[in-house]
Amino acid sequence: MPGTMDKKLKKGFTIMSNYKIFFVLLLFIIIDSCSKSNTSNTNEFFPPVAVRIDINTSLPYYSALTMQQGWVYEQGGNKGIIIYNSPLNGIVAFDRTCPINPTLECAFVSMDSSNTFFKCSQYANSGKKCTNAGFCTTTFFPDNGYPRSYPTALNNFPILPLKSYRVTTDAPGVYHISN
Repeated sequence: MPGTMDKKLKKGFTIMSNYKIFFVLLLFIIIDSCSKSNTSNTNEFFPPVAVRIDINTSLPYYSALTMQQGWVYEQGGNKGIIIYNSPLNGIVAFDRTCPINPTLECAFVSMDSSNTFFKCSQYANSGKKCTNAGFCTTTFFPDNGYPRSYPTALNNFPILPLKSYRVTTDAPGVYHISN
């Protein structure tokens, strides 16, 4: 009988060791997958800049933000910031750098003349209309910064949303924009 008992103990130990190896491998896979960053939604290709803007909608410059779909441009961020009063989300703020090709001067987000969406390549940072806007005519929803339409030439590329900034409030009509 001692030989049979040794075989059972050895078999049980082998099965237990296999489970331990399986769980260690599973744990390693989970930790490895959690540590990988997903840059497709975070727009990490933007140079890091500190943003801290305080706005008060009782001031004349910000009065447009008291109405839904009102918007203003503000200095800061990479190519400026557009602040928008969304009917769905309240006050939101996005970097004006178009994520399609952020290094071009005309890869600049502006409010479209219809005041219903943001558009790349309409105006350069100087405020002059871009004549060499190229293929980028991407438009974005102003409520969340996600792409609304884009050229078919970009069908095989990831289309990123606009870089958003955090908006907080501590009093009615007073907003803090930061990253």
